[in-house]
Amino acid sequence: MREETTIAERMARREARALLLVPPSIPAPPGVLDPQMSFRAVRCPWCGVGPACHDERPPNEPPDRPLVTVLACEWLANRAMLAVLAAGRPAGSYLSRAVFAARHRTLGNATDLLAALDAAERWADPLTSAGAVRDAVVPAATRSTHSVVSHFLSPHAGREFDDLNTLYARVRLGAVRAGLGGRSGIAQGPPERGCHPVEPGEIIPIRYSTPGGAHA
Repeated sequence: MREETTIAERMARREARALLLVPPSIPAPPGVLDPQMSFRAVRCPWCGVGPACHDERPPNEPPDRPLVTVLACEWLANRAMLAVLAAGRPAGSYLSRAVFAARHRTLGNATDLLAALDAAERWADPLTSAGAVRDAVVPAATRSTHSVVSHFLSPHAGREFDDLNTLYARVRLGAVRAGLGGRSGIAQGPPERGCHPVEPGEIIPIRYSTPGGAHA
């Protein structure tokens, strides 16, 4: 359990660091909201929601932008995408944590799953080399399309993750508060790959949605 706690805390701080990024400038015509990334919704193996097809990329989507795969029954907060934009990897392929968990349901136990997930998110850590990425995981909590309550792993996570989810939320909130107040290492150091840490009191607009709908 101690190892699971350590991993959950590290994942929470990783998401907090991403939440404190400021969106890079994205040129677009007036009134056009283009997130500069593509989303693919896949069928959820737990609730069955979603299409049966497994197209590599949605039709009519440009091939030179990041592709984020999510479960059809989940949505990620808009700010969760900042880490993907900051990475500056136009051909990168990313998964939500829930998609990763769905693809690794055969892992032996919770510790093995969290360790594998943690490793798949390390591309977002500071000083990580910006190489080609395929099926990296977006370091962000998820929500059911029918709820605003977040879970650090999946909308269908079992009760055995309840305590870790509570811990995760507490650590993430504390890290964001500390970063906004300039009291932690989250907002220190050089800018990370095209974005810069938020300044105290800075207003950060970001307007685009995941397949679950528009969420500000």
